[in-house]
Amino acid sequence: MAKIICPECQAPAVESQREYAKDHGLEIALYCSCTDTKGCGATFVQAVTFSNYTKNPAQLKLGRPPLVRGKVSCPACFDIASIKTSRPITDHVSQQYCKCKSSDCGAHFAQISSFKHLLNPPRLSTAGLASHLIYNLPLSEQIALMDNFKRSTHHHQKTTHL
Repeated sequence: MAKIICPECQAPAVESQREYAKDHGLEIALYCSCTDTKGCGATFVQAVTFSNYTKNPAQLKLGRPPLVRGKVSCPACFDIASIKTSRPITDHVSQQYCKCKSSDCGAHFAQISSFKHLLNPPRLSTAGLASHLIYNLPLSEQIALMDNFKRSTHHHQKTTHL
C-alpha cells in the first residue's frame, strides 16, 4: 500500500474514511489525518483516480468497485489490488502502478493519487494564528482592532501602576 504523506509537514498520514467523489466516475476521496498531532494535526482529502490499464484484464465488471478502507480495488473485477510502484509527478501528485491480486483477472493498471484540499488546517502558534486572522480582516477592521488594543493596553498600564 502506498504511503500517505501530509502535504503540510511531510509526516506520515493515515486514512480514516473513503468515499466515491460525486459525479467523478472512479475518483475516490480519501479522508486523511497527519500523524504529527502535536506539531501539525492537519486533516485533508486525497483524491485517487483510475488512469489506465497497463495489462488488460481477463474480464470486466460494470459499475464501481466496493470501497475498502486502506485497500486498492481493481477497476476491472473489483477484487483487491496492490500498489507495486509509485512515481511522483509533482509534490502532491503521484502515479501508482497496481496489480490485481485475483488470479482470474490479473489486470495491471495505473491510478493517479493527488492532494485535494485541507479539511482542518495545521496547528499554528497563537501569535501565528492571530496574525493570520488579523491579516485576513478588511483594513478598516484591522485599524479598529488595533485602536481597541491600544486603548485596552493603555488602561491595563494605568491600573497596574496604582
